[in-house]
Amino acid sequence: ASGFLHDCANIAQVFSRSLAFFAEFQSRFTNTAITFSVDQPRTLYWVGNSGVWQDSSHWSLSSGGIGGECIPTPADSVVFDQNSFNTAGQTVDLEIYDSYCGDFVVTPNTDFALEWSHNASLQCFQSMVLQPTFSFNSGSHGTLRFRGADSAYFDPADVLVKFVIQIEKSESATIEIRDSLACSNIVYVRSGGLLTKG
Repeated sequence: ASGFLHDCANIAQVFSRSLAFFAEFQSRFTNTAITFSVDQPRTLYWVGNSGVWQDSSHWSLSSGGIGGECIPTPADSVVFDQNSFNTAGQTVDLEIYDSYCGDFVVTPNTDFALEWSHNASLQCFQSMVLQPTFSFNSGSHGTLRFRGADSAYFDPADVLVKFVIQIEKSESATIEIRDSLACSNIVYVRSGGLLTKG
């Protein structure tokens, strides 16, 4: 049987009993017996002011460029910079969806808030660098999940985190906190390690 081709899809937690349809396991998630071809990691820039993370019209391959790229995957770095927003008080909304990225970078003087509903998570597979002009606007039920096989770092820049931070790295990988962390909820290490400076 022949397969199908689908661009811009995040597929997770899929299991197949029929090897006639699927040849092998290859994925960043917990899928079995499915063949994936993995594109090269991209650096995606947020463009077009406020919007929803899952809207591809806000993702560009260049700062201030034309949107329309597939939404970020765990392999892709995301950048929010001076060309992302043209006025203060803008928001990027995850809504109720789990969202993914490799690195999450906010450049200096970029003023916006990341919002989401109570059960969504932002899953960061590499490092996260914030700025004092950035804020998280969410209830206490959202989750920031650091995942993946590689060690990485979190530079929170004194941004208040009001929800659960969960570390789910491979057993030998760590998240290093590079600045003081203000968290009004819990930091939970499920796997991997957490390094602090003090």
